[in-house]
Amino acid sequence: MNPTLADVLRASSAALVPHVERPRLESEILLCFVLGVPRTFLHTHDCMRIDTQSLQRFQELLARRKENEPIEYLTKQVSFYNHVFYIAPGALIPRPESELLVDIVADLIRTHSIERVVEVGVGSGALLCSLALMFDSVRFSGGDVSEQALAIAQQNLARFGLSSRISLHHCTFLSGFLSPIPLAYANLPYIAEDYPLESPLSFEPREALFGGRRGDEILLAFLKEARAKDVRFVACEMGHDQKASMESALHRLCARHVSFYRDYAGHWRGFVAEF
Repeated sequence: MNPTLADVLRASSAALVPHVERPRLESEILLCFVLGVPRTFLHTHDCMRIDTQSLQRFQELLARRKENEPIEYLTKQVSFYNHVFYIAPGALIPRPESELLVDIVADLIRTHSIERVVEVGVGSGALLCSLALMFDSVRFSGGDVSEQALAIAQQNLARFGLSSRISLHHCTFLSGFLSPIPLAYANLPYIAEDYPLESPLSFEPREALFGGRRGDEILLAFLKEARAKDVRFVACEMGHDQKASMESALHRLCARHVSFYRDYAGHWRGFVAEF
């Protein structure tokens, strides 16, 4: 006889204890994904017995989660900026800290009445879609060197009905866009090549994580190109230890104004520059 949902959750929560911070919650998320039901269903039908096929599928996902594969890749979805986006290996999982970048870009759009915005390194498209859903009259476009990431982003554009409003380009930095550009923003790779990654990060695309030997090489190359492409405002995420490097580079590039911002943990996380 197959176990009840309550039995499944009890056993799976115990199995995840050494591996994740929230074993019960993650067990519920995975079981809901397999059954195609909301979490409330698990509590109102806890005596229901799970069918054999669903149990097998759940156990497969549980085993992968125990190996530290991100739950977002397992469920093919990620919550970001009050929306649920499609996600898959091949695109970096958007972090809560990147919501700060969305807020900063949104503020620049409002303050300076910006009508055209470009994202460099689109990834899943979560940031681009979040902004496009806020501003109907702004022209948004984005580029990425990864065709896999662009395919994932296209799915999210379609999910939110934005395919006709956002153009995506397979390109490096700003090579696919005409100058001048009022505002360009990016969350580019900024981790040093020799930095030891936590296990879950090993499942995410390396090209979206590592920024070179020091970690800031890709960011510096982007800033140089942004200056050459006549970008007025640039907003970027960066590593917590890269403030001095970015400050120096922006000074050399004759930025008129530069401001830095911190993340939720109080670490330096990004900047806005005006050229």
